Amino acid sequence: MDANNSLGLTFNNLNKHAKQVSKTNAKVQSELKKTQSMLTSERAQHATQVESLQMQQVELKDELKMKQESYIAEVHSRLHYQQVMTGIIDKVQARCKDHRLVEDLLAMSDECEL
Repeated sequence: MDANNSLGLTFNNLNKHAKQVSKTNAKVQSELKKTQSMLTSERAQHATQVESLQMQQVELKDELKMKQESYIAEVHSRLHYQQVMTGIIDKVQARCKDHRLVEDLLAMSDECEL
């Protein structure tokens, strides 16, 4: 009879332990699902942020390209201006006999180049 009682107590304890393990497992599974849901949500937010940043990067690259093209056009324009101005000054120096006028024109030309 003692063996029977002892066996009954053992099964009772095992049953209680199994119920506790089952409850703990249910809590852990619930927390796991919450965590997975939260991670999925965060992953979606990060993906949205990455997409937004990539779009900004493309826009900034386009803007930089346009500014570079504008600066290059400005450099070409100034270079052309300087070449024309040099041509004018050379012709004035070659053809004009009024030295004060030539000096005045050279001073004006120098001011324009600043």
